[in-house]
Amino acid sequence: MFWNKNKFKKIKCSECGKSHLELPALAFKSPANYSFLSKNEKLEIGELEIDFCEIHYEDQIDKFIRVNLNQKINDSCESLQYGLWVSLSDKSFSDYKSNYNNPNHIVQYF
Repeated sequence: MFWNKNKFKKIKCSECGKSHLELPALAFKSPANYSFLSKNEKLEIGELEIDFCEIHYEDQIDKFIRVNLNQKINDSCESLQYGLWVSLSDKSFSDYKSNYNNPNHIVQYF
């Protein structure tokens, strides 16, 4: 696939309302586990932020973070971007959240 900006129409972003020429980022607003909850369950057991999500079940707490996956396009200077949600252990989730704004914190969770 070869990307030619000159042939591409501007896309109006559903998040910011501005028009962009770049390839659109494909993102999910929440993890599937949260999306599957009813409205009442989302209010009662769910906590959703822009980059963090927790679901408090009776016997466990599921914790998710939003991550960016960049896929290089061959023969192009652009890449496809995906906003995905991944689950983390309590320890990894706490570490990630407490260091979220720390650019010097480098860690590998998997």
